[in-house]
Amino acid sequence: GYPYQDQDFANIYRPLDPAAFDERRRRIYDPKRDWAMRTAQAADLGDLRQKRWLELGSGAGYFLASLRAAGAAQLLGVEAETQLVSQAGERLGPDVVQIFSGTLADAVRTHDADVYAAWFVLEHCFETGAFLDALSEKPAGTAFLFSVPTFGFATLIEGLSDRHYARNLDGVLHLQLYTDQSIRKAMERAGFAIKAEWLFGQDADDLYRAIAAQHSEAAEELERLSGVLDDLQALIDRARLSDARHILAVKT
Repeated sequence: GYPYQDQDFANIYRPLDPAAFDERRRRIYDPKRDWAMRTAQAADLGDLRQKRWLELGSGAGYFLASLRAAGAAQLLGVEAETQLVSQAGERLGPDVVQIFSGTLADAVRTHDADVYAAWFVLEHCFETGAFLDALSEKPAGTAFLFSVPTFGFATLIEGLSDRHYARNLDGVLHLQLYTDQSIRKAMERAGFAIKAEWLFGQDADDLYRAIAAQHSEAAEELERLSGVLDDLQALIDRARLSDARHILAVKT
């Protein structure tokens, strides 16, 4: 089944009132949706609003709410956390997000869709190979949108100090980190071709945290550093060292 049965994600993702829910959706999930729509058009997949969607690990339904706000109607999510399914039901109505305690491979084989989405889910998956094999059974033209944490700059600095909290080398929640090579290998196993990538991360923020933990007295210098974090992150992204990837892949 899904990993982390004892991890209370519902406690991490607390219920939000409608205004806060919509604000979080607009800030975090609408950009994912808009990127997906643009890149799908460029990849000749047509209008994703007209497609059948299945989101794996859909949580409280933020991304599905974003798709609905854009006009998509054929939406389904599967989620292992009962409380998160309940939260999603309050925002999206019943049965849009359904409880599912099987593996990701089971979910893909149980629910046919034109587009499968998994935002920061695969790093928590025990049976990644079986999931990729299930994707390989899908017809040509099926889209897979996903994001994963990657071994990048943020990971490189996580061992520099025992005062720096590790986000990526997290022994509790992350079973694996991805690299450009392992992403390519995974898509090859599934029979999918990568059509678009979106590279960005929080590496510069992590660098700031690491320095601030060691030099909290350097307030003036830390303030100046905070003013160039976006520029630093842009350099890290261009060097393909950012701590995450968003990918659009299509079954060949």
